[in-house]
Amino acid sequence: MIIPFLTYLLESSICLTVFYTFYRLVLRQEAFFLANRVFILASLILSLLIPAIEVPLLPQPLIYSGILLADMQIVVNEAEKAFSFSAMAHLLYGLPCVYLMIKLFYQIIKLLHFSKIHQSGKASGYQLVLTGGKFSTFSFFRLLFWDNSQILTQEGQVQILQHELVHIRQWHSLDIMFIEVMKAFFWFHPAVYLYKKELQQVHEYLADAAVVQKHNTQAYIQLILSQVFQSSAVSLTNPFSQFQTKNRIIMLHKFKQTKPAFWKIALSLPLILSLILVYSCDTDTAEELIPAQTKDNSSEKKSAQDEQVFMVVEKMPEPTGGIGQLMQYLGENIKYPAEARQKGTEGKVFVQFIINKDGSIGDVQVMKGIGNGCDAEAVRVVKAMPTWKPGLQNGEAVNVRMSLPIMFKLN
Repeated sequence: MIIPFLTYLLESSICLTVFYTFYRLVLRQEAFFLANRVFILASLILSLLIPAIEVPLLPQPLIYSGILLADMQIVVNEAEKAFSFSAMAHLLYGLPCVYLMIKLFYQIIKLLHFSKIHQSGKASGYQLVLTGGKFSTFSFFRLLFWDNSQILTQEGQVQILQHELVHIRQWHSLDIMFIEVMKAFFWFHPAVYLYKKELQQVHEYLADAAVVQKHNTQAYIQLILSQVFQSSAVSLTNPFSQFQTKNRIIMLHKFKQTKPAFWKIALSLPLILSLILVYSCDTDTAEELIPAQTKDNSSEKKSAQDEQVFMVVEKMPEPTGGIGQLMQYLGENIKYPAEARQKGTEGKVFVQFIINKDGSIGDVQVMKGIGNGCDAEAVRVVKAMPTWKPGLQNGEAVNVRMSLPIMFKLN
């Protein structure tokens, strides 16, 4: 069953909240920077995937009596849909998405345009762009924007260059682009904005850790402090003078002095499995329809045939005009319930009924439904079906039990 989009957004938002809370409480202060980067990106991807996938559980048979006819899929025409709360909700959600995506593309174009005008030269693995003080030093993919208005020592220049090259080589800009797209789709969710700050901070930790492996830690800390008041006006970048300097200094000492508690990462596994169990495991798709065991009715007496309901007979009942006529009848007469439409309810309703020996319809009941008015609508239309050609056993008309699955699906 296709998950209605608003329901999908709700479930994805819950996953985002759970993952971010876990990161904030358990992983954030640990010095396993690469693992934290992987967790942040993986949790964002899993928040998108978990509500969208269906993991069938072990098949659980649903026993039915009678013959199961081919699926009848009833699709509501868009022209028949009234403007509803659901349509308004989709519109209100979509407008900020479009605005943020346009803003993202504008920022990218702005950076690329600036790089073409101020291009200075190419080096191994990057292209140098001198900003002349218009931007502080930062990198964007293979572009290294260098603030040549600063007065730096030779050692300071080398340290900043090595810092930015870590961003370039580890593709940190790709992470930021991904989370910017996530912000566009989950603009209403505070966890995405918080995750972006956390991810940028982890990027800084990774770059800082690489630099202090080759240079004096205290000298590097002094360089960081000297850059505190530098800033960049581009949200897609990680300037060397990134804020939260205090956290960077703390993590530099922690990286040098302590071993991270990697067992904390393992705690995320039961969390992921729990979310998959709640939002991905689908008991509906796991059910398998199988017929009830029957006995051979060919030896039944005629007086018993008058009252007996058969499940299999020599000549099965047929809709008047054939299956095609039946499908046309269902398509023209079933109306999508307003409640189901507004709530985005979709799925399959299994209706059981008896074709009496005079061809009339009797004993209509729902074997398995989806609620929100769909079950009642399916029963109503089946009860009103035109008479059928009755089933025959030993040349005599008999009562036969049938089952009909009806698919309710919104365009």
